[in-house]
Amino acid sequence: MKLGFVLSYNSYGLVLTANKTFESIEKVIETEDDVPTEIIVSDKSVKRKKIADTDIGKDIKEQIHCLEELLDFYRKRIS
Repeated sequence: MKLGFVLSYNSYGLVLTANKTFESIEKVIETEDDVPTEIIVSDKSVKRKKIADTDIGKDIKEQIHCLEELLDFYRKRIS
């Protein structure tokens, strides 16, 4: 019987799960079963992180702003 814990973090928050006991890893692989899990702790109190919240997202926003200004300049020149 095996028991383990998994701590994972993604844009939704932090989750601690416990693998419920199972016979063996070989048996799970052989039968292609999922290892049963149970959520122990789930912290979703944080604001979900989005690409726009990252440094790369801020760079992309700046690039979009520059391209919009260039497009406005172009449209004014051909009118």
